[in-house]
Amino acid sequence: MKYRITNRKRFITFLTAVIILSYLLVFGLVNIAFASDNNLKSTASVTVSAGDTLWEIAGDYVRPGNDIRNIVHEICILNGIRAGEIYPGQVLMIPSN
Repeated sequence: MKYRITNRKRFITFLTAVIILSYLLVFGLVNIAFASDNNLKSTASVTVSAGDTLWEIAGDYVRPGNDIRNIVHEICILNGIRAGEIYPGQVLMIPSN
């Protein structure tokens, strides 16, 4: 059985739509998998006191052999902040894994 393309523009539009939808589906599922993996990490909450720095707070939670910079980076990502943007009374989520 042979298929015949009668409208080339419609066929190309259809193929483009299929490719885009496939791309979105595959990478959407991959992002969901990574997001759920990140949500499995347990966190602790810390209230910032006057004079605290993010590095001091991270130092309390860093495990031996781990780099404190990684903990500071994870805290910033979890809380949507930069390293110098903390203030007294702020509650920070700290990764505890």
